[in-house]
Amino acid sequence: MRMLIVGGTQFVGRHIVEAALANGHDVTLLHRGKTGGDLYPEARHIIADRNGDLSGLEHERWDATIDVSAYQPEQVGRLADVLSTGHYTFISTVSVYADPPPGYTEDARLREDDSYGGRKVACERVTRTRFKDPLILRLPYVVGPYDHLVRFTWWVKRIAAGGEILAPGHPDEPIQLIDARDLARWTLTMTEMPSPGIFHPSGPAERLSFGELLTAMQQGTDATLTWVDPEFLIERGVGHEDLPLWPALDEEAAVNQADPAKAINAGLTMRPLRETIEDLRNEPPQPGRLSKEREAELLREWRQR
Repeated sequence: MRMLIVGGTQFVGRHIVEAALANGHDVTLLHRGKTGGDLYPEARHIIADRNGDLSGLEHERWDATIDVSAYQPEQVGRLADVLSTGHYTFISTVSVYADPPPGYTEDARLREDDSYGGRKVACERVTRTRFKDPLILRLPYVVGPYDHLVRFTWWVKRIAAGGEILAPGHPDEPIQLIDARDLARWTLTMTEMPSPGIFHPSGPAERLSFGELLTAMQQGTDATLTWVDPEFLIERGVGHEDLPLWPALDEEAAVNQADPAKAINAGLTMRPLRETIEDLRNEPPQPGRLSKEREAELLREWRQR
């Protein structure tokens, strides 16, 4: 297939590009050239800003397009104005839902606001209006190699370093995630068919708690986990920028309970969590987030509360 990937030089996009090249597709990347311009010399690169002039796409046709990087509805519309494609896959998020119930399906109520999730809702609407039978994937947290957001990988590296670990919140809070490599493989399969519809590629198939996630990372290390109440941390200004993936707010816990059955029935498979953790232990040291000094200070305060 002649395949256009919009984005493709960071994290999720990179894994999709690698899967497409491995399957022998003729891949073109549309990106700004600001990151990863030297990646994938076997692919064609079109350097353009999707917020600006896209006329370079007007005289070509692709069998399939996978759009990884749209965050505003105008970006989808501007692409649709010039794009000739047989199938369109749009990468969305579970953040599109408004206060979803546990085990919610793809027809749960959507947001109507100007949040990140609300803007993705608007992108989805343009997608369904401008493209015939699109595939829309509402992602949970995505983890694995190339993660420039340094979330899951930060926890793997911090726990591998050992010692007393500040574990935020309540260990029984649910969390959902998927390895970017599993997501890319399944996204490509669904695009090749092609398969229309809306799906939750969320894992694992069984319920996973934040405590179980950190405990799995703890195996084989000398780390110990000290669970600290969320109110204590929030009062001290500690949030996601310090401790990633932590379901600190009720709405975050809610979106981590999507029903993945539709995607699993469509062939989605997920590698064991342990495999992802082991693969990331050899990643370079992770910058930023909560420093060990601040972590130790918070733990001392917690014990003295």
